[in-house]
Amino acid sequence: LYSMIQEDLSREIVKTERYKEISKKSNELYEKLKDKMTEEDYNLFSDFVDRYTDQMVVEIEEYFVEGFSMANRFRDESLMR
Repeated sequence: LYSMIQEDLSREIVKTERYKEISKKSNELYEKLKDKMTEEDYNLFSDFVDRYTDQMVVEIEEYFVEGFSMANRFRDESLMR
């Protein structure tokens, strides 16, 4: 369910001006940083970013599951009243 919703939302999010602006700035910073690093530094940093991204994905998935569960509990409680 999460993955299905995430894919649909991702398609919409990347179309927004806010996303495009942030993405552009991120890419500019990435290029500046990459130019200042050795290949070894870049590989280490790249590995760090990958692991950090993995960590954020786990957190976001857990937030979604908790929020979805909470919404269902609230719905169930409201129906029992």
